[in-house]
Amino acid sequence: ALFALGHAEAALDLLSSDDIQSWRNMIALGAGTTMETWDPSFKANTTYSHPAAASPVYLLPLGLFGIDAIEPAHKRFSVEPRPGDLQNASVRVPTLSGTIEAAFSQEPDHLVFHLTVPANTTAELRLPAGDLDSVREGGKPLPDTGVIRLLSADDHSVQLEVPSGTYAFSVALPSTD
Repeated sequence: ALFALGHAEAALDLLSSDDIQSWRNMIALGAGTTMETWDPSFKANTTYSHPAAASPVYLLPLGLFGIDAIEPAHKRFSVEPRPGDLQNASVRVPTLSGTIEAAFSQEPDHLVFHLTVPANTTAELRLPAGDLDSVREGGKPLPDTGVIRLLSADDHSVQLEVPSGTYAFSVALPSTD
């Protein structure tokens, strides 16, 4: 929810916390999956591999990268990177239609976003951009790429339809001055 509401920094802080009530604490204690409780101090006979385990792992492709199926088997899927203050990250998401790959790196003035869209699938990509002119793919302005279609643009983002292939987007970030 924090990623979706534009609070990526808060979501990343929770995921990387080393407090007693954190995923990192469970890992440090040697848990194989999510434990029954955050720490044995809450329940002495806790399990370290709870049968109803859940973990934050799915939040990385879904929350941080915004990768989610729009159609069955990810024939059409959404991608919306929400890097917050994270400098770089990458993910590979296996689907029935092929592996989706995404990666980003942030510099003070721009975001670089790499995306691989599997064969016979389409991505709806939303990039954080003040206007369409600030977005490049392979170093070229978007109208010159020929295959990427503009779906919408507003003061905060640009939404694109991206066919199968591998792409390198660059987005100029607004100045914080």
